Amino acid sequence: MGFVPDKPVSSRFKPDALGRKPVPEPEYEKEAREMASITPAEAIAANPVVRMATAAARPILAANNLVMRPLGFEGVPLEQLDEMQRRGAIGLGIGKGAQVAQDIAGAALSPVAVGAMKAPAAATALGRIAQGSGFGALGGVTAGTQDPIAAAETGALIGAAVPATIEGVRAAGTGIQHITDLFRGREGAANILNRYQRNIIGEENVPAVAQKLRQGAASQVPRYQPTAAEAVQGLPAGSPIVAHQRATARTPGGPSAMFGERVQQQRDALKAAYEARDIATEPLRTAAISQANARGVQVKNVTDKIDQMLDTPGIRASDVVSGTLNKVKDKVASLAKGDVIDAADLYTVRKEIGNTIKTFSKETANWDKRLSAGLERDLQKAMDDAIEAAGGTQWKRYLAEYSARSQAIGRTKETALAAMRPEQRTDLFGGINVAEQTRAHFPQMLSRPVMIANAILKKFSSGVEPHIDALATRRYLNPQELAAALEKMPAAQRSQIIDAMERAGVATAILGTREEKEE
Repeated sequence: MGFVPDKPVSSRFKPDALGRKPVPEPEYEKEAREMASITPAEAIAANPVVRMATAAARPILAANNLVMRPLGFEGVPLEQLDEMQRRGAIGLGIGKGAQVAQDIAGAALSPVAVGAMKAPAAATALGRIAQGSGFGALGGVTAGTQDPIAAAETGALIGAAVPATIEGVRAAGTGIQHITDLFRGREGAANILNRYQRNIIGEENVPAVAQKLRQGAASQVPRYQPTAAEAVQGLPAGSPIVAHQRATARTPGGPSAMFGERVQQQRDALKAAYEARDIATEPLRTAAISQANARGVQVKNVTDKIDQMLDTPGIRASDVVSGTLNKVKDKVASLAKGDVIDAADLYTVRKEIGNTIKTFSKETANWDKRLSAGLERDLQKAMDDAIEAAGGTQWKRYLAEYSARSQAIGRTKETALAAMRPEQRTDLFGGINVAEQTRAHFPQMLSRPVMIANAILKKFSSGVEPHIDALATRRYLNPQELAAALEKMPAAQRSQIIDAMERAGVATAILGTREEKEE
């Protein structure tokens, strides 16, 4: 409720019955009366947008009065307009500082100021600051305030501060651009993520990482879709991608669910690959075994090879080797029927050689893994040669097909495991809230406006973060898309707002700012 005087205002300034002079009305009571009594016209005149518009037109209107009034014409009642705006501003609670800023900003948009500001920009930072100060002073003089000298001084300070701020922004890099992106939804989220990913990778490493992403995006296993972390395996420069993918995958809600779904899809693809391998190779194996059994696989072809290995110096000294060879020899002999052995039985023994080696290797702590691997390979070759010599012409073809499919599956599983446990790790010191982590943070300095600004930016950071999480998830689940984003040249970092400020050399109006009054 507005202030209502308890008696007519005119009676306050008349001497009382004893002839005492009236006490001057306190300033706050005067403002209270004006707040309660402004007219709609005064409220409209004090509206920040209207005030800026009239300030822009004032130089022309003032020039018109200078010409018309000496000729007897009344001209434009600027004084009356000033009073309406003054009362309206009080009624709307617009502080004096905001009024001055609006007048100066409006004057900067006037044809007079715009014409002056078309002059070429100074070449140096100090020159631009001085030029901005001059334009600001011009805006203050033409703003039509009741104190043009004070307005000129204020305008000069604002005009000098803006180019100085622009120079600071240039030195700070993309700070303003990043803050702007906080308010731009999905498009801003893409810009923030682009800068973040290029930064953690390092500009010099981006081409190599992008190329590796494209190469690793194709899997040898049908329907298996590698993630970006899997695609960059083996490239040290890709470690930051692995680290950020892990952080993104842990994000609750959508990202976590999508990565979980991808894991299940990969498992299904591997299971299908195993089944496809068996379906494709089983006819070849069956045909080769039938061919070999028609003539009979000679046991001697296998046992002679084992005896030769047992007689090799160095190899025979290994307990693991000698134990394995004798165990396999005894097993083959036990399955033989006379001089021959069924090819299917020999195939089973062949598959279990690895288990036999593991059994004997548990008995010693210093067994040679490379020697054991060679041992398994040599034993299997002896059996393969025996089956082929018996007439199993399809056996080598079966082995080649089975091996190629198995190796593709094995490499895929190894890559997935390496993505979970990379040899080289990168500590991102965050990566969960990218927008908040990378935005400009104003120093607090116990300043309420700065604290409010930081709180607002933090709020918008949390608002844009879900867009960043969704986009990062999509990129990491689709390495080709991430490669395309990295290869795309970053957009110009200069903001249109900065360009406009630089051309004008004055600050934008502070619309509707209310000054806090001290009690």
